[in-house]
Amino acid sequence: MTDDFKNYLKSYEKSGKGAEKKQRKNSTKATLLWILFGGFIVSCILPVLFVLWIPYLIFLFFYAGREWMG
Repeated sequence: MTDDFKNYLKSYEKSGKGAEKKQRKNSTKATLLWILFGGFIVSCILPVLFVLWIPYLIFLFFYAGREWMG
């Protein structure tokens, strides 16, 4: 990578648009994790709800893979 592109990437997160995107991404992650943990606790109380919790867990694996790939 050229130095100009590296500097652009470093300053992008500091810019308003980059900071907003990062904050939105972190908010989405936090919401998904709260739903996951809350769903697990409720599923422990009512085991029938594991039918809904397991597909959500699979969805999160795909979402995490997509985020990891870029």
